[in-house]
Amino acid sequence: MPLSQACREGESFENIRLFDIREVGQQLFDGAAGRHGPDDHADGHAHAPDAWLPAHDLGIHRDAVELLHVDYDSAAMTSCAKSSATILVMFKGLEHTGIASPNPRNLAQWYVDHLDFVVNFEYDGNYFVKAANGAMLEIIPSEGERPEQKMKDPGLRHLAILVDDFDAAHDRLRKAGVRFLTEPVNVKGNRLVFFPDCDGNLLHLVQREKPLP
Repeated sequence: MPLSQACREGESFENIRLFDIREVGQQLFDGAAGRHGPDDHADGHAHAPDAWLPAHDLGIHRDAVELLHVDYDSAAMTSCAKSSATILVMFKGLEHTGIASPNPRNLAQWYVDHLDFVVNFEYDGNYFVKAANGAMLEIIPSEGERPEQKMKDPGLRHLAILVDDFDAAHDRLRKAGVRFLTEPVNVKGNRLVFFPDCDGNLLHLVQREKPLP
């Protein structure tokens, strides 16, 4: 059963298989060996010449695509509703976070100098900076006055900078003149300390006892 049909009919994934070799294999190898042509297939039916698609020197009939299914443990994944985010990843995650700054170049350089980001792209006064783990910020020119920033005001409140050695990172920032807003704390095994960047945006260091699930 095609996957699209299974989803429409509410078919559970325990009945869907991945690469049914018993049905597809002979056709693939017969095609590779040249034992039949585009009008003489292993399934016994004649097809149009353009029905064959080359792939790694194997002739693969497009009907075989209907036999490519997904095999999931029925106990863990029993409905198409649960599977849609896994099979078709529409929303892949945050690509970047935007920060508006009166001086984007200066703020970008602060992240380079203090947190080991790199400027990976810039255009028309806008700067993208990337951290070692691939996280990115887009820094754009701001307009108007900046309101007062408090840690728990509504909206986006802080950026968390992951570190392996909390004490070394904290000491380096202190020596670089960073003003800390709190003392280091330990929350359920996670070490934290808050500080602003040169524009006043809130950040904190975090060293986790174990990664989040």
